[in-house]
Amino acid sequence: MPFGSSGADWLLIDQEIEFMHTDFNLEEAANIVKQTNYPRADYFIENHILNNPSREQAMAMLSNIEKKQLTALN
Repeated sequence: MPFGSSGADWLLIDQEIEFMHTDFNLEEAANIVKQTNYPRADYFIENHILNNPSREQAMAMLSNIEKKQLTALN
């Protein structure tokens, strides 16, 4: 799922976590998703491909997921 600048930001998880970035054509990606049976494709396209969350918003979301997982382990 893209966040930050145009393209896809993702994590490479190994001994350390490394932030990665892959550029791609957002309009083409939106057209590909439109042709699928993906639930709520239009919403996903609008909010996660064409108008993707900022890096800060994505980091906040990932931090919340991490906190929930740590809480569940304790």
